Amino acid sequence: MFYSTSDFSRGIYILYNNEPHEIIEYSYHKPGKGASIVRTKLKNLITKSSLSRTFRSGEKLERADLYEKTVQFTYKDGKSFFFIDTENFEEFSLSYKKVGDNHKFLSENMEMKMQFFNEAALNIELPNHISLKVTESHSIKAGNTVGHANKEVLLETGFVCIVPIFIKTGDIIKIDTRTSLYISKENQKH
Repeated sequence: MFYSTSDFSRGIYILYNNEPHEIIEYSYHKPGKGASIVRTKLKNLITKSSLSRTFRSGEKLERADLYEKTVQFTYKDGKSFFFIDTENFEEFSLSYKKVGDNHKFLSENMEMKMQFFNEAALNIELPNHISLKVTESHSIKAGNTVGHANKEVLLETGFVCIVPIFIKTGDIIKIDTRTSLYISKENQKH
């Protein structure tokens, strides 16, 4: 299947130089003379690098044939993160570079989507909201809260998050993985 430049939108995947790219930005331009052009910003899904590219109006590019599997995070070592396919128990690994900032949210047995191209694992897509346990929290002294309605806590993954002062060690909190921000405290069952 092919995409014409008139089909371009943010988030679609195309093959450019035989590698999958995501269209991050695009804009149509009609110069005074000549045909229209489409300026794009592309993100290479293999190398994670970005590039700007201009296409002629009506130019066709092949759709990148990507697919997803549900995987579960199992462990990490000094070089990679390891995941297991929840259906056939096949193991996959991704380098620290490919996981990127998502590493701060990965907890053992967490499920997520993994994207593939030509049988090679490309990246992971975390749920928008996850729940993590607070492993370290320091109390704020009474009367010392002027201008300090929030504090830092350490989560089970090693991520430091800004939370309201009533959060304490052992609490489970909900985090937005897109913004890295605290959402709410989870109700805990005793």
